[in-house]
Amino acid sequence: MLEYMKRHPSTAFAVIYHYSTRDYTGRKAGVVSGRMIQDGPPAKSHGQYIQLAEQTKDAIKAIITEHPEEFKGFTSENDFPLPITQPYWIFYLYNQAFLRLRSCSGLEENDQNRMKLLCDWFEENWRSDWDEANALLGRGKINRKHYSKLFRPGDIWISKDDDGSIKAEKLEPFPWSDVRGQKADAIGWCFNGSFVKEQWDYWTHDEIYIIPTGKEEVDITSLSGYPIRFAESGTYEKLVSRGEKFWQCRKKKLISFQEEGDPIDDEVRYMVDYQMLKRMHPKKAIFQYKGDDLGEEAMNAKNPPDDDFLALLPSHIHAFSLQRKHWLRLPVERITNVTWNKDAFERLEAPQKTKEMIQAMVAAQTSDTKTNTDLIAGKGNVILIDEADVFIEERNFADMKRNALISGLILS
Repeated sequence: MLEYMKRHPSTAFAVIYHYSTRDYTGRKAGVVSGRMIQDGPPAKSHGQYIQLAEQTKDAIKAIITEHPEEFKGFTSENDFPLPITQPYWIFYLYNQAFLRLRSCSGLEENDQNRMKLLCDWFEENWRSDWDEANALLGRGKINRKHYSKLFRPGDIWISKDDDGSIKAEKLEPFPWSDVRGQKADAIGWCFNGSFVKEQWDYWTHDEIYIIPTGKEEVDITSLSGYPIRFAESGTYEKLVSRGEKFWQCRKKKLISFQEEGDPIDDEVRYMVDYQMLKRMHPKKAIFQYKGDDLGEEAMNAKNPPDDDFLALLPSHIHAFSLQRKHWLRLPVERITNVTWNKDAFERLEAPQKTKEMIQAMVAAQTSDTKTNTDLIAGKGNVILIDEADVFIEERNFADMKRNALISGLILS
């Protein structure tokens, strides 16, 4: 077909139909000695695809280049696959935009005519199907016939982990790697001390496995995975908020974790430290991912690349429990910054003078001053204590507890 188009440059595109010979030979018409008894009934095609001429493809790319904001998820930087397969995503989404913009994109008249011929064919043959699909999606429903139209390049797809946490991937710009259009390429992010891209793919024609037999239509949100545009309001913002928490933990950090069902003020402390995790468990699955797809400069930046990056970050993070003394995989949405109780010392059941002495010891021990205040070399900083004779009177070897206390106070 491509050779034919090269020899006939006036051809804008060709529609190629698929047929199954088993549907109308032998069983339908009968065969004797390898010959058909009569002509078979008219065959019904099982599908079609579009073969674009090179000039038509160049015209499409020129329009996208001139108006990139009109064609979200599509780029003119990559070649469009030849042929174009159902459901013809770019024309399903933007056919009328092509018609509107063809005359203001710097195209020659012949190329404008090619685009009009192609877009008019789609309007005549596919507009009713597209309108039917849009009406179905507008009600938040989907069926087997229109399942592939859920996939839009640049969309964020969400699904759920085993514990119910939402995870997200983003469909790559079109065209996808599978030239037949059977798979939509997607990316997510893995973290193992570095941010590494994970490659995913969704079967765009997997409706017989996704939608139960006998169901004419189902709720889109009942599917195992679906575009975030059909999720409840605020889902994207929740993913971004969760991603911000993850971003803050990309380097070593002490965090609190709220166990499900525990009282609000019952926080458990964890340490996020992927370098230590790798030293202790180098064969862990996450460390099989190699490379650094974000880069050192972005990693060290205060702000993340963008909101979509945050929304795609993992739903769980590894951290070391300071209470249980082992590593756990925690849902990011339930981690918080450590809240220090600055009034805890005031609630200590001890005489006020004892508290003051302890505070003086701590202040002296943690002081940043470099001045040597020793009166006797090697004896540490001096604390002036009222009624010091209580502490310096002769010690009784039988009272070991008192002796330890006095030693600790005098030799800070």
